Amino acid sequence: MKTYTAFFFTDANYASAEIDADTPQQALALARAMNDKDEVDHFRHYDEAPPVNQIEIFDQDHCEVAEWQDEELRLRLAAPALLQALKDMREAYQRHFDAMPVAWQTYDTIAETAIANAERGQP
Repeated sequence: MKTYTAFFFTDANYASAEIDADTPQQALALARAMNDKDEVDHFRHYDEAPPVNQIEIFDQDHCEVAEWQDEELRLRLAAPALLQALKDMREAYQRHFDAMPVAWQTYDTIAETAIANAERGQP
């Protein structure tokens, strides 16, 4: 059995705990169970505190060996690339508008709204 260090992250702070497990995946499962049972004791969970949205597992050599992120965090991290992809699509459609009028209309009604909302910081 090895000792791993689990880091628990929220949007506001983080905590860590030592976990004994046979594999990184087992350590990650144990860390997730600790979080689900509110057993992370290095920071307090308040009624309105943000939930843990990321757990990283490090081995004894301080190398990351496993990670979990909740769906919302993964989406937030992907958002800049998604926004850039929409902008790139807009540019490509604008260059080839005459050849793809139906595609442009579909893009225009969906993507332009998404780009505008993202740039204003709205959902």
